[in-house]
Amino acid sequence: MLQPWYLSVWAWIGYVILLAMILFLVHYYNKQKFNRKKKLLERDLEYKQNLTFQKQNFENNNKIIQLEQEKLKTQLKSKSKELASYAALMAKKEDMLNEIEREIVKSNIKKENKTLYSKLMNIKEQQSNSQNDWALFDINFNEVHDDFFKNLQLKFPNLTPKDLKMCAYLIMNLSSKEIAPLIGITYRSVELHRYRLRKKFNLPKNQNLVKFLHKVV
Repeated sequence: MLQPWYLSVWAWIGYVILLAMILFLVHYYNKQKFNRKKKLLERDLEYKQNLTFQKQNFENNNKIIQLEQEKLKTQLKSKSKELASYAALMAKKEDMLNEIEREIVKSNIKKENKTLYSKLMNIKEQQSNSQNDWALFDINFNEVHDDFFKNLQLKFPNLTPKDLKMCAYLIMNLSSKEIAPLIGITYRSVELHRYRLRKKFNLPKNQNLVKFLHKVV
């Protein structure tokens, strides 16, 4: 009796080949699936590594910026102290020159020796706060208070050069007594000047002039 075809040798060979193909396809599919997962994991790992690197880079940059800001603050503080000292020296020098002038006027030098008197007064004028002194102060002042004069003049174009000087000295917290010799006016004139500035700025009575100027800075 003949065997059915599906039990023949060729059929079994076919079964083996089919099984081998199925096993190969299953293996190939699993391999591809594994490779896809591997790539996803690698991408995820790379992404996390990039994030970590960016975070570290950001933190490092942040630290650098903070250090630079602290350094800048220290430099500005130091510059501000130097500026205040320079202004105080200018005031003392002017005060001393004014005192010398008063003593010269009190003496009889003008009557006894007009030539000597003229020389002494010329020296006093030359040593008095000149445009060069103010120019130097202006440069140093703007290094500490960026574009203060520019901002002030833009908002209040009617301010005079003397007004600007007064404003600069005021935000440095110099007293009226210290400001007077720097501008070449009396203590009372400084107080009057401050009053006029308040009028130009349209400040109410309860608003502090110095605090207002610091806001302009």
